Amino acid sequence: MRFKKNIFYAFILVLALNTLLLRTAYCQEATKAIKLIQKEKVESAEKYLGKLFEKDSINPEYFFSYSIIYLIDTLPKYNVELSYQYITTAIQLYNEVEDIKLLQKFAKEGVDSTLMVYQKSRIEAAAFEEVRIINTEDRYNYFLKVYRENEWSDTVVVLRNKVAFQSALKENTYSSYRKFMETYPKASEIEEARTRFERLYFDENTKDKKLSSYVNFLKKHPETPYREFAEKQILKLSTLSGSFENFLQFITDYPKSKWVKTASDYVFHLNRQNLPQNLLSDSLNNIIEVDQKLFFPIYKFGLYGFITEKGVEVIPPKFTHIASEYTCKATGKDFLLVSAHGEKIIINTLGTTLWKGDYEQVIDLGNGILWIKHKDTSTVLHKSGVTIIDGHLQDVKLINNQLLAVQQNKKWGLYSLLGHTIFEPQFQGIEGMYQYVILTKKDNHAVTTIEQIAQTSRNPLRLNYIYTDFEMLKSNNLYVESSNIANILNSKLAPMLPLTTQEITFIPSGIIVKKDNSNMLYSYDFQLITENQFFNYVYNKDNLFINKNEHWQKIDEEAVYDTAIILSDHISLGLRHDTITFFLQQNRLLKSAEEVFRIIRDHGYHEEKESFLVFTENNLVEVYNLLGLEIFKGKLEKINALGPNLIVIQQHGKKGVIDAHGNTIVPLKMDAIANYNNGSFSILSNSTFGRYNKDSTYISPEYDRALKPYNDTLLIAYKDNGYGLIHTNNEPITHFEFEEIRYWNDTSALVKQNYEWKIYDFTAQEALIENIKHIEDLSNTSDEIIMKLLIDNNYGVYSNTRGIIVPSSFSDIIDIGSNETPLYLAERNIEEANFYVTIYYNNRGEIIYKQAYEGFDYQKVYCDSK
Repeated sequence: MRFKKNIFYAFILVLALNTLLLRTAYCQEATKAIKLIQKEKVESAEKYLGKLFEKDSINPEYFFSYSIIYLIDTLPKYNVELSYQYITTAIQLYNEVEDIKLLQKFAKEGVDSTLMVYQKSRIEAAAFEEVRIINTEDRYNYFLKVYRENEWSDTVVVLRNKVAFQSALKENTYSSYRKFMETYPKASEIEEARTRFERLYFDENTKDKKLSSYVNFLKKHPETPYREFAEKQILKLSTLSGSFENFLQFITDYPKSKWVKTASDYVFHLNRQNLPQNLLSDSLNNIIEVDQKLFFPIYKFGLYGFITEKGVEVIPPKFTHIASEYTCKATGKDFLLVSAHGEKIIINTLGTTLWKGDYEQVIDLGNGILWIKHKDTSTVLHKSGVTIIDGHLQDVKLINNQLLAVQQNKKWGLYSLLGHTIFEPQFQGIEGMYQYVILTKKDNHAVTTIEQIAQTSRNPLRLNYIYTDFEMLKSNNLYVESSNIANILNSKLAPMLPLTTQEITFIPSGIIVKKDNSNMLYSYDFQLITENQFFNYVYNKDNLFINKNEHWQKIDEEAVYDTAIILSDHISLGLRHDTITFFLQQNRLLKSAEEVFRIIRDHGYHEEKESFLVFTENNLVEVYNLLGLEIFKGKLEKINALGPNLIVIQQHGKKGVIDAHGNTIVPLKMDAIANYNNGSFSILSNSTFGRYNKDSTYISPEYDRALKPYNDTLLIAYKDNGYGLIHTNNEPITHFEFEEIRYWNDTSALVKQNYEWKIYDFTAQEALIENIKHIEDLSNTSDEIIMKLLIDNNYGVYSNTRGIIVPSSFSDIIDIGSNETPLYLAERNIEEANFYVTIYYNNRGEIIYKQAYEGFDYQKVYCDSK
């Protein structure tokens, strides 16, 4: 800044300079020039110095004098830069003088290097003050360029960098920061500039938030400080489909990522069987080991812990409460609900805390997802302990086991398994079917697929709410309706039929498409079968008849009929004039239209494998099976189906049985035939019972009650006021002396005699175990029967194949295990001491844990079996 011209201040300044020059015995010429300046005769002083230059243009004294003149800021010609040029020239000329006498002369006249350096420093200080006031990047750089190295250079560099950084901040683009870093790599602001550059550069290159942008950015800039964030976004966006393969692919592509653990945890819960061994951490291996076991509680020192069915204590006692269900049944879940000092906790089977806080209910949604319902809010939690969604959630469900549907404010939204928002809550409903996702708004439906949802990380998904109804087909295609338009969509949502107003009906022969009151038939691979349209149709499982040109025609034949009628799943007919053609599975029959016919089948048999076509005329009966073969012809009073391939016939009040091939199974001598079961049935004659067995053996009626199967070769029979066992060939096995018989094994039976049960070896004709007061089934499968028996007032557990599992010496026994892994809690009560001994037995009868309790403590781990 130039100071306002003022003679008084100029005088004071020049006087000060003059005093300095006099003090150093300055040269006469310079002194004269100064005096001229003092008198405000600057032009005279310059002319005087100019004449001196003409005489001696390399005299450093003259340049020095000019330097002083141009540094006087009260003069119009004040010019710091010019002053600096004169002093640097003066110093350079002075340093070039080699003549000792001349240097001595300069010194005698008061001009030496010290004074010149002092003047140079004054000029630099003035230049610094001037540039500091202007305070621009360009002026600071100009200062550094013009004044080179000086005591102010470092300060100017700092100020220059600061101003330049402020400019970059004002522009606030990655380009402005990159320019700053490239221009001033040693600036103190370089780290902040780099941080801001990296963030803005990252944001600019990923501003579309697409998966490809994050992937490409990491490929180009693998060392970016935003790698962790980018990898997190890649994990979220690449796993929108929720598939095991997508999570596994992330692990493969980014093996060193921080988020590999998250991906591994999800893969573990999605499909642990196919998780590569190298991804199984020690903790996951430990979880696999314990998750395959049952857990039941123990109670020590006022605290609960858990052990496995092998007796291994995996979670030491440290909880004050546990879910009440654990005392009644060992749990095979992979999480446990416990409390410690009033705080509810969810832990995994290693005892690791997954979640803390109050809750009303915990629902396992599957695939490693828990829904924790609070009073006012809910949390969706992954079993690795990571919160997925938190808030006021009214309902949560898994869609196709790959996505999360969440209801908030009565609207449904769609989220990935990692909690990434796919659709904000806006739908009336969301349903999943196979790979389809149906989204409902205002009672109309839009259809998308898991694959399309996965692509939303690349392109936005457009939904069209055009469907009024939908249905999943067995072919994994989707049937949809929209007003009068119906179609079938494949997994790519491509229509498989022409796009037009039409109705669709699915029949065994194919797909009927109705358009403009006429129909066409397509195969299930969507190939057109009928070349011409037809107006009506009837069908069963084997045949389709269509109506064209006022005639009926079987779809695969050219013959025409006046009418076509469906009689059953496998029988139909075509009428032409006075002839009926009956179509069966593998044959056809031609009959007169005057003949009376009917279909018989056993409606009580759920599969309805066989139907029979019966013609009747004057008690003469003809019976045909589904192959069209005549299996009976003769006079009958009645005929009815029995089971899937048998017929009961009746003549003169007596009944017999023939099979679907016409073979006589039971002669026409019986009073009643009933109780069909898997090929066997009872017969009654003269108030006594016999049996036809599925192995084709026949027992004549001689027993007082219907025979019941004991096993494949033995029957339970009632005779002479008692039950006994007989062979299917009617050979007696035991005496008829028991009140009841139940199956135990193929050599021994549970029999009741004199109001007590015993296990009776009917091969040796002796009791193995007696005095059984009560029996209770614990497990009854085709492989093994396990019962709890009360013998002489003590309970034990017995197997029909392995004998004693738990000896009969306990006050009570409870199976707290699962169907696959029984686990028996046996209790012995010492009443007078109010003392309980508990012993846990596994399914092999091995003791795995035992403990004694005082009465009050025992209630902490015991569930009343009654």
